[in-house]
Amino acid sequence: MKKILSILMLFLVTALLSGCIISHTPTEDPVNLTPGVAKIFTIKVFLTPLKYVWSVDGTVDTGATENTYSYMLNDVLPSKHTITVKAVHLFFTDVYTWNVQYEGTNKSPTANAGPDQYAYADDIVTLDGSGSTDPDNNIVTYLWEQIGEPTVTLLDPNAMKPQFEANVPAGSSLSFKLTVTDAGGLSSSDICVVAINDKTDKTWHMFRHDRQHTGRSPYKGAQTANLKWTFTTGTIVYDSPAIGADGTVYVGEWAASGSSFASNVYAIDGTFGTQKWAFTTGDWIWGSPAIGTDGTVYVGSDDFNVYAIDGTFGTQKWVFTTGAYVDSSPAIGADGTVYVGSYDKKVYALDSIYGHKIWEFTAGSCVSSSPAIGLDGTVYVGDLIGKVYALYGTTGIEKWEYAMEFPTGDQVQSSPAIGADGTVYVGGYSHGKVYALDSTDGHKIWEFATGSAVWSSPAIGADGTVYVGSYYNGKVFALDGTTGAKKWEYQTGGYVDSSPAIGADGTVYIGSSDGKVYAFRDPD
Repeated sequence: MKKILSILMLFLVTALLSGCIISHTPTEDPVNLTPGVAKIFTIKVFLTPLKYVWSVDGTVDTGATENTYSYMLNDVLPSKHTITVKAVHLFFTDVYTWNVQYEGTNKSPTANAGPDQYAYADDIVTLDGSGSTDPDNNIVTYLWEQIGEPTVTLLDPNAMKPQFEANVPAGSSLSFKLTVTDAGGLSSSDICVVAINDKTDKTWHMFRHDRQHTGRSPYKGAQTANLKWTFTTGTIVYDSPAIGADGTVYVGEWAASGSSFASNVYAIDGTFGTQKWAFTTGDWIWGSPAIGTDGTVYVGSDDFNVYAIDGTFGTQKWVFTTGAYVDSSPAIGADGTVYVGSYDKKVYALDSIYGHKIWEFTAGSCVSSSPAIGLDGTVYVGDLIGKVYALYGTTGIEKWEYAMEFPTGDQVQSSPAIGADGTVYVGGYSHGKVYALDSTDGHKIWEFATGSAVWSSPAIGADGTVYVGSYYNGKVFALDGTTGAKKWEYQTGGYVDSSPAIGADGTVYIGSSDGKVYAFRDPD
């Protein structure tokens, strides 16, 4: 009987004390949590229990057996949960529950459709939304949509990096909208533009490679110093070579040997380095040749003439006479129209078949800058009093003009380059600045002071970075194409009037008067 009474007494004491929780932390209710930050929960009871059982939202955490528990909230959206601990005794169980919550506000993601880019007709193009971000790290969907025509087929419009085949006409401009959405339903959109160039632009068939003067090649250049061949001209070569579809290299010279100023254009076999033909003009050749889709070679000379030369035989097809030196490198429009500037203060549009004048535009001063042509056919060119002009390609009527450092003027020796979004980049000689101009109305988007004259023509990387040289201070600059902010600069040992060229692997090449060619590339 006494033993039974003792058991009953123990049972009674345990029952009386089982609900006696001495303390618990945190003490607030509810408990506010921060995602990614651990919170410690603790309970103390009067009698030591047989075990502790912890659970979150009713799910037991079998690894938690002590009177303390660490919990980290991984939710990025506002949420509420319960954390329960049970102190299990022989006959009874102490139970305590915390209400926990995250009251934070869901923040909107930021879509990034990647940089505007160039591609070639029939290429496979990859769009890139991997730069999209979300403060809560919770993007759940990607949606790509094409805006406008001509249309292409996206292989997976819900992918981060979808692809499409650019089976559209050269000169097309394709716009794509990326919309990213987070788990809370908030979304953001961004647009990228893909400019489609003609397949002939895969050759270096005019000054600065293409109509937009990007200075960017789709091919990877030589990775060793293995010399393939050399070709000896009559004298100095100031212009840049152009390369035909069959690999023929065309280049001009600056006065042939002897007392005559007569200078040759050479056609050189790209495989063997042997001369195919030479065509003689009446004076120095400063500008680079341009090659039409039919192989015709167009070049200007200081004898005031623009020549059309048969690319196969080197014979003259036609000649057009301007009023002064032609140091400008011709550019060829999508319809074959030849655009070129002259020291007679005029820009000419010439019929490529017969060489007759379609129109002329009178600038404020001499035009040695080489025209660049936008995807919509607009012609951009500068003159020697610091004006940049945008002209309708079909009529020559002025769309707008921009005057550098008005009213003191500047000189535009540099040739414009056009970004995939249409932004026009050009350098000013006298004031040493690089300008970014809006192609629609010519207003200045930004300017960057290099500290010295800019003779170099800008080149544009696939990501929109603008590369340019600065003359007297011998520097090379990489600029953000959107903001004009300097990404980096490099000091060479001489003047830099060379224009950069960009290889298919992203390497940037540029020359200096220190006798060196420099190559820049990010480490692998």
